[in-house]
Amino acid sequence: MITNGVNVNVQSLLKMKKHLAVVMGFENVVGIAQLDGHIVRVEFGDVAAVSEEVAPCIDELTTVFDSPLPSELTPSMMTRSYGQDDRPSKLLVGSIFIDLILVMFCTLRDLSLLPELTLKRILESLCIVVHKHDFESTALLHLQHRLRQAVLRSSELILQDIGYELRQVALSFIQGFVKQCDKFMGHVI
Repeated sequence: MITNGVNVNVQSLLKMKKHLAVVMGFENVVGIAQLDGHIVRVEFGDVAAVSEEVAPCIDELTTVFDSPLPSELTPSMMTRSYGQDDRPSKLLVGSIFIDLILVMFCTLRDLSLLPELTLKRILESLCIVVHKHDFESTALLHLQHRLRQAVLRSSELILQDIGYELRQVALSFIQGFVKQCDKFMGHVI
């Protein structure tokens, strides 16, 4: 629906994000609401394990991340500590869901327990995210640390006994990070 050009407001995206976080198995999912009941931000904890029912959600997230449709996000929609500057940034519509895939990839205890196709889709999502989304915008700035963690986790994954195709997608993600995020790469390499 979102990737096919249906106009969706940010309020609906935040509701979808909250429900998606619950389905994906995140702990402590909370929709922070204003007095009028509108959700302004979704907060969630880590994810310990993923059920098989999550695979279709991850598949669809990949297409949402790849969608060229624009959206405006403020830093306060993404994080509690956004500083003084809460001006909206023009980003892609999938930007509001980036923290879900990053936190999932970084906090899952054992990635080898995931079905191979699900892990491949997560890695493909990370490739798309690193190439298409602007992590230097004020709304996504707080995710730079989590993105660096994902790169480190991918480099650890490469050293494990995984299939050739998974290893190639993980390497593509790391390569994309090095090319696209050289300004905040830090001590990863």
